[in-house]
Amino acid sequence: MLKKIRGVFLKYILPKKTYNIEIEAPEKITDEIEKSLWEIKESFDIPTEEVAKSVAGYKNRKLRE
Repeated sequence: MLKKIRGVFLKYILPKKTYNIEIEAPEKITDEIEKSLWEIKESFDIPTEEVAKSVAGYKNRKLRE
């Protein structure tokens, strides 16, 4: 009897759980990748031209997709 009451209570009286999932916009992700590349450049003293080429290539590739 208690199991039946508990089942009815859980099914009809308690609210259902809902989940909100937010997905980052691709622009924000691209900005983070670019930011990371510039930070790596500073850390490892990589030439600016190398990072600039990588960022430009990544942006061009994203535009084609």
